[in-house]
Amino acid sequence: MRLSALTVLLVLASLGVAGCLKKTGPKPAAEGAQELSWKDPAQEQAWLNAYHNSRFGFCDARMLADLWQHSVEDAQARVGMKLKAGVEDWQIDKWFIDPAREKAIANGLYCDPFDEGYKLSDVEALAQAWGIGVSDAKLVLSEKLVYGGRELADYAVQDAWMSTDGAYYDGEYDEGMEDEGYLAEAFWQSALTYCDARLLAEWWGVDPWDAKVALGQKVTNGFSLDEIERDVMGPAREHARKRGEVCAIWEGDVSYEDADALACFWGTTLEDAKVRIGQKLTNGDKDILDRVLSQARSACP
Repeated sequence: MRLSALTVLLVLASLGVAGCLKKTGPKPAAEGAQELSWKDPAQEQAWLNAYHNSRFGFCDARMLADLWQHSVEDAQARVGMKLKAGVEDWQIDKWFIDPAREKAIANGLYCDPFDEGYKLSDVEALAQAWGIGVSDAKLVLSEKLVYGGRELADYAVQDAWMSTDGAYYDGEYDEGMEDEGYLAEAFWQSALTYCDARLLAEWWGVDPWDAKVALGQKVTNGFSLDEIERDVMGPAREHARKRGEVCAIWEGDVSYEDADALACFWGTTLEDAKVRIGQKLTNGDKDILDRVLSQARSACP
């Protein structure tokens, strides 16, 4: 006996297998599979702009990059896509930033405050307010960026400036602090760098703050930079060269983005560029470095 197609389908339906004959189309991606829609080149710049216009910073992106195994820029684009799609800040925090923060803390990952836009003067104010060295203050500020984000770091910096502007140090009033603050400001307004102050401090065996005040005194007394270089910084640089001392890029107020542009301009790796920058800072060639950096920013935007 021949059965019609309709009869066959009715029999299969009664057995609960008719659905197996349907075309199901492509299977959805497995749960947890990598989301790649944010890689769309046509919209990537818009997503990056969305990220940069948000309250999230470079440190957040760096932690996410570590969590997702992306580049920092890809992490920014991925979050920017979600922001453009209407995902709110608190949701980004809860779903992405918090897990990234936990991993960063567990792995001992710290963010560079200068990548977040903080200045050497901010770190110096923290060091003065907390009674610790500048390098230690930079490390603590890095920890605050990881543990509590930009808000916690901003609060610490603002509090430090309030205490130092009032001429207080470790909670005790110092009548000489106002004069020292004036001389330190003269130092910062000059073309000298923290690298210069630290090298001089090591040569004289004093604290970097004292070296900075002494250099500020030279500036206010009318000494030219050439005279300061010849009479004061020259011996300090020679001492540093004999010891193989090289300044870090942040000690010359050079950012990660600046180093990256110089690496592109020089045709070297980022690490090699950092060493080269450090050598120029140590040798007192900040003016030359600034001119090259201007060219690099134009050639490698």
